[in-house]
Amino acid sequence: MTRLKQVTEQELVVDAQELLRSRQELKDRLAQCLPHVSDNVRDVAQTLQPPSVLKTQTKFTTTCAFLISDALALFLDPPTVTVSVINESQAIDVNERNQAGLSGLQRQDAVGESGGLQNNQKVLGSASADGVLQAAFKTLSLKKIRRSDKGESDVSVTDEKFSLCYSLTLTLSQGDVVLNLHKLSAPIVVVVHGNQLPSAEATIMWDRAFALPARTGFQVDAVVPWNRVCHALSAYHKHQVGVSLNSDHFVFLSQLAGQSPDNMVYPWPLLAKEPLAGRTFSLWEWFYNICELSRKFLKPVWEAGLIHGFISKDRSEELMMDASPGRFFICSHGNLRTLPSVTCPSAFLIWMTSPTFTRVVQKKIPLGPSSRPSPRLKRKRRQDM
Repeated sequence: MTRLKQVTEQELVVDAQELLRSRQELKDRLAQCLPHVSDNVRDVAQTLQPPSVLKTQTKFTTTCAFLISDALALFLDPPTVTVSVINESQAIDVNERNQAGLSGLQRQDAVGESGGLQNNQKVLGSASADGVLQAAFKTLSLKKIRRSDKGESDVSVTDEKFSLCYSLTLTLSQGDVVLNLHKLSAPIVVVVHGNQLPSAEATIMWDRAFALPARTGFQVDAVVPWNRVCHALSAYHKHQVGVSLNSDHFVFLSQLAGQSPDNMVYPWPLLAKEPLAGRTFSLWEWFYNICELSRKFLKPVWEAGLIHGFISKDRSEELMMDASPGRFFICSHGNLRTLPSVTCPSAFLIWMTSPTFTRVVQKKIPLGPSSRPSPRLKRKRRQDM
């Protein structure tokens, strides 16, 4: 019995020592693997993007989903997701933390905020057939926004970009590992009035099209080739109207912008800040309002292929000379001096004198087989000269 006791104690001591050594080795390996684990866990936290332009005091929706919740048994104790609004410097800080990896033995500091969000906390819950845990924020509302003080009077508020930060804390291995996860939305612009929407949309369009690769903040190219600008405008038109622009449209836009199709560069201010030559509005303001008109009233006609699109005065005259009854113009010009003189049976003209087209777009002027422009149109031309 004594011998058995001695052997048993020796084996237990040896096993205990082996377990202690193994435990230390596992902890060391865990410390090495944890940054990669946190990166992988962070990658499976996906979001349904919020609106690209947020207006204060207006409700909006967004969703955050966690794709490996079953593997981590999060359904037993689902964490809470918190949404906050952060500016560019705060977003850079979050991205740098994510790239550096997380320590399972040390919690991160809380993420800063640049605005007041209401109803910004939700517990992850199963809301799909596959059991994926997600938090659906259906009544988020941005009550206020704190803008950064750049000290530059020429910087518009619609140039400043923010992001929504989705944060949650995971506790694994019975509390030995604590992961603070932060997922950022695509950049957004915050406005307080509807008249800021065109400028805000310009900022978002440029950001989506010309974001710098591997950026940690919201950096974009300030100068890009003109052909890339054309393709960015085409993508925006496709998103709003459902139809991409073609090469003929690009030629017209190049003429309007004073650019040759093979021009090397085109800066951001020329698109959205500086007015077109001889006009009081920028290229973007003109293009944005045409897209709004098409989206609200002409989208089905565009999608049916019944609209030719952006076209020059000379080319439009050529097409209308042989036009069949029912064909008509939609003209967008800074003044009526550039309107074509058209002789066309059963055609009518829809015209607008500036990007603020909504007051005049429904005025129709019938043109007979050999008629001249109506006296009303003549008076309007004289006023604009």
